Amino acid sequence: MNKKDVTIGDTNKISFDTDKWSGKQKQRAEMLCQRLKPAYEKIQAGHICNFKNMDKVLCISRDIAFMNVRNYKRFGEYKALKPFDTHLKTLILNYVVYCSAAGEILYKEKLAKKVRSSHKTVVKIVKDLIDCGSFIKMAPHTNPNLDKRIINIRPSVDVTVAFIDYNIRSMINSMKFITAYTKVKLKFEFNYNNQVVV
Repeated sequence: MNKKDVTIGDTNKISFDTDKWSGKQKQRAEMLCQRLKPAYEKIQAGHICNFKNMDKVLCISRDIAFMNVRNYKRFGEYKALKPFDTHLKTLILNYVVYCSAAGEILYKEKLAKKVRSSHKTVVKIVKDLIDCGSFIKMAPHTNPNLDKRIINIRPSVDVTVAFIDYNIRSMINSMKFITAYTKVKLKFEFNYNNQVVV
């Protein structure tokens, strides 16, 4: 699956003849449409979800999978995000970025509770991330004179920039998806080069 192989919203690349499908294939397609309809309604695309529009139904599945695979691969394009190579580390990163931006105090004990992991595991992960420079110890911007005994965790500048750029790229693809398959129309008033990694 290469980027050049998929254009979000392009239904021309999927071609099939439902008349040649077996009874089981048709039954599965009907069941799929019936069960997917509530999900499609959430993005005002319920009108697409029927056997007559099976090409669009399959393209939506293809594009969602493509966007997820692309996001997974893109995460690895950022040198600053490479240390966050497990689900738990990525969850910790999200909490640290959130609390840092919100000005909330975030210490290891509080973080362990938020991610529902053992204190020992979180302490080791945070120590490793501080040691490699991904996280830093710094008081929150809302409380610069924090008690010195409290060690507040914040993301490094490199991690913050990579995290935000990665997520904005993902959001742009989601907007393209919404524009392609729903009645919602978005206008892109900016030049977006999806090859640029900050």
